[in-house]
Amino acid sequence: MITIYWSPWYLDHKIYTENYLAHYEPEKVYVDLVKNKDEKNISDNFFNCHAFKNFCKNLYSLKNPYTVDLIYNSDGKVISRNPPKTGYDLAVTSHIKQPSIKNDLTISYCVNWIFFADSSVNLQTLQPWMHKTEASKTSYYVPGTFDISKWFRPIEVACQLFQGENTFKSIEGEPLI
Repeated sequence: MITIYWSPWYLDHKIYTENYLAHYEPEKVYVDLVKNKDEKNISDNFFNCHAFKNFCKNLYSLKNPYTVDLIYNSDGKVISRNPPKTGYDLAVTSHIKQPSIKNDLTISYCVNWIFFADSSVNLQTLQPWMHKTEASKTSYYVPGTFDISKWFRPIEVACQLFQGENTFKSIEGEPLI
């Protein structure tokens, strides 16, 4: 059995100290989804499918510890449209990245995680496509994969905003990744 260690990740020590307990534990996606299982359907329910269960066995969601509604201005400033729950504004640590797609914004939302294992484990990050989220209305999460025993780096919540969008909104507790 391989043990995987994790922690919230903030570059600013003050932000980490104030917020590391705000993060939710990674949650098994199957456990989250099965809460809404239709128990009357016993013959053709994908929750009973061994292929679906096998797919989900190592699938976890990383949930947003905050509610944010951010506007990314063309001058590079990030403005928060709702008051911060913490002692600082999350807009301060969120920023516009160099664009990856012409004429569209690529952003870095300030919530990050770090994972580590002492044995080889490839961690793959994906858009939470089995959940309806606020963030997916204006953007998609930029996926990736790497071996967390060989590359000690944070998982950045990098999102590509859809064409013409300049807002990022996410509700506390909804899956980001």
